[in-house]
Amino acid sequence: HFFVTFFPMHFGSACAVLCSLAGGAFFLYRRRGNRAPEDGQSSKQHKDKVAPPVIFIHGFKGCQLLDFHTSETVYLTAAQLLGLSTPDLRLPLTWHNGVQEMDGIRPGAPLHTVMGTSVYGPVLDWGRRTYGRSFHVFTYDWRRDVTECSRQFERFVEDVSRCHGGCPVQIVAHSYGGLITWGVIDRRPELVSSALLAGVPFTPGLSFLRDLHEGTSNGGLNYSHLSPEVLFTFGSVWCFFPVCSQGRVECGVVSESTDGSPVEIDWSSAAEWKRHKLSVFAGSKEPDPCLLHHLQSALDCARTYRESYVVFRGPSSRYPPIAVLKSACHATTNGAIRGGPRAVRGFDFRSVPPTPGDERIPVSFADPPAGVPH
Repeated sequence: HFFVTFFPMHFGSACAVLCSLAGGAFFLYRRRGNRAPEDGQSSKQHKDKVAPPVIFIHGFKGCQLLDFHTSETVYLTAAQLLGLSTPDLRLPLTWHNGVQEMDGIRPGAPLHTVMGTSVYGPVLDWGRRTYGRSFHVFTYDWRRDVTECSRQFERFVEDVSRCHGGCPVQIVAHSYGGLITWGVIDRRPELVSSALLAGVPFTPGLSFLRDLHEGTSNGGLNYSHLSPEVLFTFGSVWCFFPVCSQGRVECGVVSESTDGSPVEIDWSSAAEWKRHKLSVFAGSKEPDPCLLHHLQSALDCARTYRESYVVFRGPSSRYPPIAVLKSACHATTNGAIRGGPRAVRGFDFRSVPPTPGDERIPVSFADPPAGVPH
């Protein structure tokens, strides 16, 4: 139970199946025409000879964050979960030419285990055991904008491919890491041999709205390190919302408690977030103008990324083999009721009828753009 609730970003359902990837990944690269091991040749020898390298990329909140100068762990420690210490994870609100200002934090290792509970440990152990030096892990600062992270990942994929003689790579991506990966697949499909995409929010929704409005403790006792005021400064979270021209209703609804009618909200407009008193705008105090400027910059970047890359760009033959892992086994909230009976700061997320999903993403939202073969 703790394993599932500790990371609400669907680590439980996704990682349980990712542990069995050995056969799945081999199936993916065999679809590209690789032969099975010949008589007298061991499976390991065959893989070392023909299997493309494998890259694993984690999801949102899926790696440590370190102090840039001292390399001390800023996130995530047991003391933080227990509320004994609280790091300052806020990003600067200043943007320059579409890029958010840096702070003194860098990504560390992916979360293997936390307080004795496996997070990505089974997947990482499998990859290193199965592929050895052909298994690579990409970590990134999951607070930062998806475009920035995707460009960094593209350079990493290029380097891995170059180190393996120009061989295209297999990618195993989870959640936000899948959105980052999709930009690489769209821009540089020749770099990718195949991809397994687990719990990726291809369709934007409102499941992250509760975090931005109420904050989250990651299942621990500390509601300060990922409060609305902290999450609001991240460039990453806004790409989860329906900020682009995709249909609004199917992406999730905020309804009125009086008659159930939908509340019309333009999620791509910072002024709309303020007008409806969402997230840091829930109080009565007039917000600092820099909050609105930051939010609009982040929303614009999220919309540009989704409209530029998270689309079908035919023909279908340009895409590498893609496998999708999604779950319909958990109740998933994707909306809110304004003024509902269990409202917090004006919005009720607990009375919304749930939909099947993985606790974060409704099952149908994890499908790639229509037209992409998978």
